[in-house]
Amino acid sequence: MEPAHSETGDCRVEPPASHDRLLQAYPIHPEVFDRLYEDWTTIEGFQRTRGVLKLMAKVIYRLWQDDNKDLFIMPGSLPLHDGSTRNELTYYLPAGWDAVIERDIDGDRAETTELENKEPRFGQIGAARRVARPPFLGLLRRSQPPCRPPALPEQLGRQGARCDTVPGY
Repeated sequence: MEPAHSETGDCRVEPPASHDRLLQAYPIHPEVFDRLYEDWTTIEGFQRTRGVLKLMAKVIYRLWQDDNKDLFIMPGSLPLHDGSTRNELTYYLPAGWDAVIERDIDGDRAETTELENKEPRFGQIGAARRVARPPFLGLLRRSQPPCRPPALPEQLGRQGARCDTVPGY
């Protein structure tokens, strides 16, 4: 819901214009499609329809294997720890991105994994990895910074996830 201000200055909540987009794209969050169709298709070799379908098939299959219960497949949900999914994305990027993902974003040796192992509240919901993945998906954005900082509650987006388990929320 987006706040809107009336002439008197009262704040009221109106449904966002993107409500229809959420319904049409369900169970995949429209931001995933936006980044893939608007950004990733600018990479030479990444095919607009075939590339997106191939990637999303790998994403959905891995999430199904992991018995993922999220209500949406969000940018923070992409299983970059999965070799097949990661390879599909890094194949089109310059050399070195696989190591970046493995060490910084999503892998057994990633700093995000270390943080989640140290702090059980983060680990229970994969909070560090869920916040680190969206900027990678948005790295090709040319007109804006790589990715706007995600709202933590939105990126956690898990059934039963509680924001009060994260300090500051």
